[in-house]
Amino acid sequence: MTVSPAEARQGFALNLAASLRPNTARGYLEHLDVYFHWCRDFCPLRPQEGEHCPYQRQSVLSYLADVSARCSRPTVATYFKALKSFFAFCEIEEICDNPMRGLKPPRLSPDEAERDAPLYDGTDKEALLQACPPWTWMGLRNRALILSLWHTPLRASELTGLLVTDIDWEGMEITIQSGKGGVRYTVVMPVEMAEAIHRYLRHRPADVAALWLSEGGQMLTPRALSLMLKRMAKRAGIS
Repeated sequence: MTVSPAEARQGFALNLAASLRPNTARGYLEHLDVYFHWCRDFCPLRPQEGEHCPYQRQSVLSYLADVSARCSRPTVATYFKALKSFFAFCEIEEICDNPMRGLKPPRLSPDEAERDAPLYDGTDKEALLQACPPWTWMGLRNRALILSLWHTPLRASELTGLLVTDIDWEGMEITIQSGKGGVRYTVVMPVEMAEAIHRYLRHRPADVAALWLSEGGQMLTPRALSLMLKRMAKRAGIS
């Protein structure tokens, strides 16, 4: 095995660019990057497998178990799909054996598929962002929130509970201190998301510990986030 995961990712990116819309391809790559990041920091096979531990079946199983412990089944299914596509490409290109052969994605109930599956595509995302006025701090906040939900698997309670100190600007990561089941974990912060959060922080009216503020200057609640998203969707003309 001579092809590194980074090199395999480059080939996968070219393959996606030729067959998928840019936003869809970017989503696959971002989910793949989260897996690579996990392998680098948490994979139990890292000491003996080195940089090739992402190719191992046990690495995939351990990662999916970790994601399942802190995310909903629809979110796990989204990560599963991205990894399955990547390893199918690797198998075709003879980079590695497919470590996901025989693995089945989480089974979703009809209610989960309707309620929790991603509802917005790239076009909807752009419409939501266009509905955020950049000349107000609330508009900048809403833009940063939308991008945070788009780029990470964070649950509403995890996102709204973040503190400014949970952000590692140098490492481009956010640490969730107490996720589902009390698990502490980190997520990668893509440049688009980081820039939006940084701009919001520069313009918000209060310098307090909570990352996300309500209009009244208090920590944003999950319910307030849900109401904001519904208002934004209506403003953007998304049903």
